[in-house]
Amino acid sequence: MLHVLPGLGYGGLEAVAVNLMGSLPRDRFQVYCCTLSDAPVPLLSDIAERGVEVHEIGGVRRGGFSPGMIFRLSALLRRRRIDVCHTHNIAAEIFGHMGVLLARTPILIHHEHGTLHSDQPARLLLKRAFAPGKDHWIAVSNYVREFLVGRAGVPANKVTVIHNGLPPGEEKLPPPTSATVCTVTRLSPEKGIETLIDAWALVNHAAPEATLTIVGSGHLAAELNQRAAEIGVAGRVRFLGYQRPPLASVQDCSVFVLPSLSEGFGMALLEAMRAGKAVIASRVGGIPEFVEDGRTGILVPPGDPAALSEAILSLLRNPERTRELARAGQRVAEGFTLERSVRGVAELYEGTISRKLGLKFSAETGRWESRQR
Repeated sequence: MLHVLPGLGYGGLEAVAVNLMGSLPRDRFQVYCCTLSDAPVPLLSDIAERGVEVHEIGGVRRGGFSPGMIFRLSALLRRRRIDVCHTHNIAAEIFGHMGVLLARTPILIHHEHGTLHSDQPARLLLKRAFAPGKDHWIAVSNYVREFLVGRAGVPANKVTVIHNGLPPGEEKLPPPTSATVCTVTRLSPEKGIETLIDAWALVNHAAPEATLTIVGSGHLAAELNQRAAEIGVAGRVRFLGYQRPPLASVQDCSVFVLPSLSEGFGMALLEAMRAGKAVIASRVGGIPEFVEDGRTGILVPPGDPAALSEAILSLLRNPERTRELARAGQRVAEGFTLERSVRGVAELYEGTISRKLGLKFSAETGRWESRQR
């Protein structure tokens, strides 16, 4: 199988795909990867560490239309004799679909990680046009599944929800003890960090000693720094940029905030819950599927600084409540395992291969064999 990624960045989508590729059972699947644009060194290193051969078939620019990429992708599909092409999000969906048609690759599976910009008329038109040629879709949440079925016209029986899962973690660390707030996210408009900074002005008015740490990079970094300075909270907000691993630099923070305006699933939130942090998040996308308001975290309306600041202050003022939410959230996060996600994807592969190619994997012989045997 060949996984097709957009490339260039390294965020939640890429981390999910890398963990999936590295964990698929190698006794039955040979896994390859390609990116549609230059990929960052950490992403390439993580893929290589998992024994997956990776090909960069694009250039330094992400996005845009390039017929050459389609031909390079189809050539790769033929050269590696790919049986299953597994695309991730819309750019890979479009190029992957055309490459599969040219190469006559028998199976095409698409993985939808979110709905950002997908409801734009042009993108919806493309999704509807390409829908009939796919064998199956994977949605990372019920929210994404509802979008695919209700807005993109995908047949309901062709969409399977497979929630993202966390890889095995280190031994449990002591719970965070610092009454500080943090977030780990990409600095782009849909992540709602401007809302968090505006909320922080209200937090600091009531709790001048409180500090906020923001981990992540993105094209809004300079603008967000300027915004913090303009509203007088620059001294109480730390921008740490990209960190690896992301949560290591905020290990002792007790409250994690994800103020997203759009979120297909919210992988960073799940990681923070497993790390023992109480979480506050926007009530958007797939987040309510694993954060229950008032029991495993706090949910607030997106884009509402007043509601967000009130939620943050409620935890800063009540350490016992913070610990209670953290413990409940940690129990939930421990159920979202990479093992479960991989098992779901492998079963989907095997069912599709059986239906389209008439093959079934035999554990006795270690080979794919005809079902008629």
